Amino acid sequence: MQMDPRFTDVFGALTGINMDDMAENRAKYEANQEELSKKAEAEAEAKRKADEEAALPSEAKMQMQRAKDAEAKKAQGTEFYKKRDFAKALELYREAMNMNPDELLYYSNVAAVQIESKNFEDAIKTCDMGIEKSRGGPYDYVKLAKVIARKASALEKSGRLDEAMKCYQAALLENND
Repeated sequence: MQMDPRFTDVFGALTGINMDDMAENRAKYEANQEELSKKAEAEAEAKRKADEEAALPSEAKMQMQRAKDAEAKKAQGTEFYKKRDFAKALELYREAMNMNPDELLYYSNVAAVQIESKNFEDAIKTCDMGIEKSRGGPYDYVKLAKVIARKASALEKSGRLDEAMKCYQAALLENND
């Protein structure tokens, strides 16, 4: 009976209450409450993260900052790489690698610049350094596969095809994407 428009018209005329406005206001109220709830959750999450960072020892904070700085250097290097300014890209990638020597992608990026500059032996050595870093503890197998594939590319371009094939196979064993 409440859904019958004739009933709501009669009820509205008798009481002076517009049922359509009530439904509209209720929807606005619920949307507002949902928005406030999401905002409160976001603020709580931000506070939780800030509390976690404050609880970290200063060495861990410094390490996190170095990782952020290294990532910024890598991003700058990528911009120069895209512009084909390999000297500047190599410099920035090496800075990133020195700031965070445990990140395997920095080795891959340095090797990519060296390959573009036709310094295949240097690229192979850089990749070997990255591969060696992964042996020291936990590592990201996708990133390691990328470094191994980059080494294989350098071997291929230097004419060492048999070694390149072995490296490509090793990369596929790490990550077959």
